[in-house]
Parts: sequence; structure tokens; C-alpha cells
Amino acid sequence: MKKVPILVLFLLLLIALTGCNTEKYNNPEMIEKMINKTIEETQQAIVKKDIKMIRNLWGQISEYGIKADEIGEKRLAESIGQLASTYVYLVEYIEKGDKKLLGTFNKKYEQAIVQLKEQVELNKKIEKNQK
Repeated sequence: MKKVPILVLFLLLLIALTGCNTEKYNNPEMIEKMINKTIEETQQAIVKKDIKMIRNLWGQISEYGIKADEIGEKRLAESIGQLASTYVYLVEYIEKGDKKLLGTFNKKYEQAIVQLKEQVELNKKIEKNQK
């Protein structure tokens, strides 16, 4: 019976993401908002030790990477993919309670966020030069 709510949650997430406009994936301001929202929600999930929230964030971030790749934003997709890959450490930390895993997550997460923000800034410059 536990699988039914998870399946429903997954389907709702999929429907919500499918309805998203791809315009936001090549709009640096929208990407910055997504980054800030992700940072905020990740911190909330860590404080609450909410594994479901963490897994949902991981899925959302992975989906953002896929969408960015689909519209040809390869470098952005790679940066988003790197960010998504950090969540494996966070899931393991919540499941095992090993503080080293949280430390590893924080280190890799910060690096990924910095790289993603740098890529967004680069995209802004490119967009500005094209106008």
C-alpha cells in the first residue's frame, strides 16, 4: 500500500513538470530563481531530515537537466547534472546518519552550485552579446 502514494506523487510531479514551459530553461533569470528555490528547499529538507522531500528535489533537478539538454543547453545541462548527482550523498546521510556523508554532500553541493551559477552568468553574457 505504501507504493500507491509514492506512485501518485510521482505522477503528479511528472504532470507538473510536463506542463512546464521550456522557455525557463534558457532564461538565466528563471534559472537563478530555480537555483535559489532549490537551495532553500534543500536546507529545509536537511533540517527536517525529510527523505521524500530530498528525493523529490533530486528528481526535479534531474528533470531540469534533461530539459536543458533537450533544448541544446549542453553546458547548463552538465552543471545541473553535477548538482543532481550530489543528492546521493544527502540521501545516504539521511538513511545512515553518517555525518561524513553530510560533509561530503555539502562540499560537492557547494562546488556544483558555484559551477551552475558561473554557467548561468556565462549564459547571461552570451545572451546580452546576442542582443
